[in-house]
Amino acid sequence: MLYGPFVEGNRREITIPNIQPKIFKCLMTFIYTGFVQIDTDILVPLIQAADQYSVRGAKEEFGRAAQSFMQKATHTDPRCITQVLKLFYDSYVVDIPEILKMCLEFIDQHTVEVLESEAIIGLHKELMGLILKRDSLYDGLEEIQLYLACLRWGNFSIQFLIARGFGKLDYSDEKQFDISGINSQQREDLIEILKNVRLPLIPAEIIIQKIEPSNLIDIHEVYVAMAFQAAPDCFKNDKSDKFRHRYGSEVPWSWSKEHHGPHILLSNNFKTAHGCHYDWEKIVGNVVWRSGIHKFEIQIELNMLASSNTWQIIVGVAAVPQNSPPINLQNHLGSTAKEWGMMCLSGQKINKNIQEDYTQGSRRGDIIGVIVDLNTGRLEFTKNGVSLGIAYENVKGPVSPCISLLKGQKITLLSTNGKFF
Repeated sequence: MLYGPFVEGNRREITIPNIQPKIFKCLMTFIYTGFVQIDTDILVPLIQAADQYSVRGAKEEFGRAAQSFMQKATHTDPRCITQVLKLFYDSYVVDIPEILKMCLEFIDQHTVEVLESEAIIGLHKELMGLILKRDSLYDGLEEIQLYLACLRWGNFSIQFLIARGFGKLDYSDEKQFDISGINSQQREDLIEILKNVRLPLIPAEIIIQKIEPSNLIDIHEVYVAMAFQAAPDCFKNDKSDKFRHRYGSEVPWSWSKEHHGPHILLSNNFKTAHGCHYDWEKIVGNVVWRSGIHKFEIQIELNMLASSNTWQIIVGVAAVPQNSPPINLQNHLGSTAKEWGMMCLSGQKINKNIQEDYTQGSRRGDIIGVIVDLNTGRLEFTKNGVSLGIAYENVKGPVSPCISLLKGQKITLLSTNGKFF
């Protein structure tokens, strides 16, 4: 272009259209050095420019920078949440699905902090809709709190902010439901965005006392929500999103490096646990489930020579105490009313320290799966991908995955919520 028979070859200045000077300078720096210090404010337009000008390796490098930022971003820092939501908006506008996906996964993991932040106020309506449609939002957030987040999002007048500010989405606070200061456009936007809230999952008394009087929800939807709560079986064939519980963030987890018996050995990646003591010891997953459907699979390595015990490995879930000592790690899973397990060698199930026949015993190398549905209270196990049937129907969250091991027994976590390692 500079030395051939082109216009640019006869001029001392070349106009580069449709790109900010600082973006172009960063791109040029990368071209000549292979490295550039990237500010998150320009990350998305930089990726867009790299794609537009076909700069080899730049788009991938900038994508890795975005991934690195997401991994380091902390939900306790409002500035990080603001930067994530800006990336969310920019990647949506210029259509960069990889960055959009990273932002949504961050929001899944830190839904409460994002929705309670100042940065959520005035977020683009379509982006707010994308968030509310997700099944994978943090499962400790009640549906009524999503409703309140919508009111906070849509009612962003100065008077509103001064009167209420930010903080907890507390549905016991009457002020949270106040929409007296919204204008007609805000009302229209709220009516539209609230269609993504799953009204049948909100307690009836709140719908009647606080939501229906606002006239933001179509009265027919109110009647449907009431009918669902009165007779849910009548809607079991309806596959609409509004009747489906959110299952929570599908973030891969591992065994907790803090919460396990003192003699259990963990691999460097915290996926494999090895029992090293004659007495039972537990290990707990570093995840807590409060609602929704969750599953995981482990491969068992039964060592018949190491112990004469007919149980050897117990797999299942344990309730996470709220205001009491943590899970007892130095006894077997199923020894209390809030622990549910299956003994891998004998095939029995155990809860309240009561053993019951359940299935045939497992062998070395079998893959045992656990599926817990906290919406129905059901817990079932699988062996090598085949369901063994419902084991329990009284499981209540919050729970964590849990394993008990004896000396010589080993298990390896293979997948969490369908994600394989």
